[in-house]
Amino acid sequence: STHQNDLTYHTSRHYCSCSSNIVDVACLRAYINEINRRGFMPPHIIKAAFLLFNTPPEDLSYNKSTGDSGTSNNVSDNDSKTRHFSFHPGCSEHTRTEIISSYQVIPDFISPEEEQFIIAEVDPHFQRLPYEFDHWDDAIVGFRETEVSRWSSNCASILERLKTRAFSTKKKILVFTHILDLAENGHIKPHVDSIRFSGNTIAGLSLNSAAVMRLVSESDTNQVVDILLPPRSLYIMKDRSRYNYTHEVLANEYSKFGDMPVPKTRRISIICRNEPL
Repeated sequence: STHQNDLTYHTSRHYCSCSSNIVDVACLRAYINEINRRGFMPPHIIKAAFLLFNTPPEDLSYNKSTGDSGTSNNVSDNDSKTRHFSFHPGCSEHTRTEIISSYQVIPDFISPEEEQFIIAEVDPHFQRLPYEFDHWDDAIVGFRETEVSRWSSNCASILERLKTRAFSTKKKILVFTHILDLAENGHIKPHVDSIRFSGNTIAGLSLNSAAVMRLVSESDTNQVVDILLPPRSLYIMKDRSRYNYTHEVLANEYSKFGDMPVPKTRRISIICRNEPL
């Protein structure tokens, strides 16, 4: 119904755009559980909303093979690895295996306070830069970008933590960190990062807004997976998912995780890469 769609949209928009504290999360959790109890929204949409803050309801589970919601509390290791993935119909087991083995989403990698430290540090780099709508290789629309090699002690420790988690060795990590500021009406088009400029691993910290990244197999465009990137999460894309799939960040009019709208506000990405192989 229209009422149901309105509730879905406004709830998801709040989840995507706010930097919440514990009280906000508790209140929203109670609110959505009440909506679920009254039957206003399907359980799988409720769960998708909770994934944006990485606190899925205890009374909901998701059967990936059938797409049905259940009432089990048992969440396997494989569930925890794939709960941010939405495999499109027709995805093969080969695709699932490739993605699960080479792409990782780590929710709440940083705290809300650390998120604000980083945003405050990178914002001055963008003060005089307008958002651009023409990229040199036609890959990004509505963006500002810069590279940073020196950080404050607070932010440097966060970057060290990121590098330790994402890369097997720090010796070959590129010195400059790529900072990408994507406007609310911006998006990233499907592309594979050039092998001339980076190696087998790309690690990105998502700040200020949730977004949906879509991967599509270069050899079979029917193999599609959408990946939910909540604010403060870290994604690690390497090897097969890095080389064999295009990746893109969906524009707002297409931004959904399953049936759940994921409105994107301004999004800042802190991206580390290793040297070309």
